[in-house]
Amino acid sequence: MIFTSIPDNYAPITAPLLYHFDLEEERQVVDVKIIDATRSETLAIKRLYNRQSAVVDIQPYIARCLDYRSVGNEALLSVAEGLFAKIIVEVDGVSSDERIFSPYRVESGCGTLFQTTLKSQNLSQGESDYIIVYAPNGGSAFIDSYAGEEVIDTISMAIEAMPELQILKIAPSQISADVDSILVEVDIEGVFYYQSYHIVPKIEGSTRLIWVAEDGSLQLYTFPICRTRRSLVEKHRVEGREGMRTTHSRAQVVRTLISDYGTASEMESLGEILASKLVWIDKDGRCEKVDVLSTESVVRYGGVLNSLQVEVQMSRGGGLAL
Repeated sequence: MIFTSIPDNYAPITAPLLYHFDLEEERQVVDVKIIDATRSETLAIKRLYNRQSAVVDIQPYIARCLDYRSVGNEALLSVAEGLFAKIIVEVDGVSSDERIFSPYRVESGCGTLFQTTLKSQNLSQGESDYIIVYAPNGGSAFIDSYAGEEVIDTISMAIEAMPELQILKIAPSQISADVDSILVEVDIEGVFYYQSYHIVPKIEGSTRLIWVAEDGSLQLYTFPICRTRRSLVEKHRVEGREGMRTTHSRAQVVRTLISDYGTASEMESLGEILASKLVWIDKDGRCEKVDVLSTESVVRYGGVLNSLQVEVQMSRGGGLAL
């Protein structure tokens, strides 16, 4: 038995992921195992009949490996578990080479970095931000902490060369209390990436949202204002001899979130949250699924700078562990 063709590493998971194999003779029954190599867990077994050769698409079976509930821990730099799937396909006792698939669109072997949409953000104690790194040839990262214009601390680290995605977690709780801004510099194969943060007091009533962008990357942003709240009440009524009566009711709280002021391009980038299928609200590290009700971005104009307004409500979906 030989594999005649298998997908490349980081082949797009939005397209079929085809494994071609030849058994060299016809078999009445052949089992194709799709294995999560990270957990040594069989995801699925596809049984074929009366085949000598076949093509199997594994794309529908790997979704359970891509779990946004496992996107980091307290470590500053760690493997981005849950943001990629490491797959082996086994046919007739013969295993394919290991392949990595992810929503992140990278060119295998060419390092890159995925930042949040806004290259400069406000961040308060208790909040975190995440930078996704693909460094197959290694790299380095530097986190400079500022008090005013003076650098008071620098954290430097080597980024280990590995084929998997890594996640760099930025949290003010890991930084000195005297810091009022942070500059992150990441060097991957001679290309430098920068991300800056202003450390601000936590605003009462602010709301931090986390969502998955179109390219699969995690985006985070704190809306400083939750200005209005209203309830949507769903009622089921029946009519009887005594007239109408309510048999069931359910209330949903709708929140109107208003962003900080920013440029038109920043608000346009932030407005991509409206199209995301996965959005969470971060409640001091405990995240809960929300639905974005807004179907178009409402921008408040203030001269050169603008702000974005969106409406969200709590969802019955699952949480997110950060």
